Amino acid sequence: MSEVLSKRLKAIASQVRPGEKVADIGTGHGLLPVFLIKKNIAAYVVASDLNPGPLKRVVEQVKNSIVAERVSVRGGYGLEVLKPGEVEVIILSGIGGENICEILEASPEILARNPRLVLQPMTSVNRVRLWLADNGWLINDEDLVEEEGKFYEIIAAEKGSMSLNITELEIGPVLLMKKHPMLVPFLKKKIKHMRKVLTMLGKAKGEEAEQKKKEVENSLQKLEKVISWLSDAQKL
Repeated sequence: MSEVLSKRLKAIASQVRPGEKVADIGTGHGLLPVFLIKKNIAAYVVASDLNPGPLKRVVEQVKNSIVAERVSVRGGYGLEVLKPGEVEVIILSGIGGENICEILEASPEILARNPRLVLQPMTSVNRVRLWLADNGWLINDEDLVEEEGKFYEIIAAEKGSMSLNITELEIGPVLLMKKHPMLVPFLKKKIKHMRKVLTMLGKAKGEEAEQKKKEVENSLQKLEKVISWLSDAQKL
């Protein structure tokens, strides 16, 4: 199997520390677990998926490989495939943010053992950040990668406490702190989308549409201020 990973998966893999035991929940094609073992990054990986099709392919990929003894392929939903304390890192990537929150919410006994979370939501990233803040987690790293015109946000969190303002929920506290080099193009794309939403809302009538329009306009102004701040910082 090819060891070449996408930018997205490479960024996720970079959040795993050498020698850690990892769970890749919703592993899909299984590229990430095999990469983590072959590169001697992870000591052991649980590769799980709800669907039997991807799991069958992962089994085929690892059964005659040097990684076979260090990859455990399991079928099941979310974190129910794990035993408390079995892994040190839980990866949830390539799925919606609401789904990530539901999976985490459903397994308090697994999270009670304080694993590190590496999350890459496809949608509702602000909802994931809010869930972490509300449930005693601290975001200690974030990354942002662009691949084939799409941006992916990656969040790493450990047990702790934090409070996030609206801008940090939307953009990411660590991405802002780092002044991440991909933030400006990322935010410009967000702004472009918001302007399209405003155009559509401008054609709608009613109190609800007006309220939504004000909310989008407020968000738009905040993002434009962040871009201005980042642009000024890059000139220094």
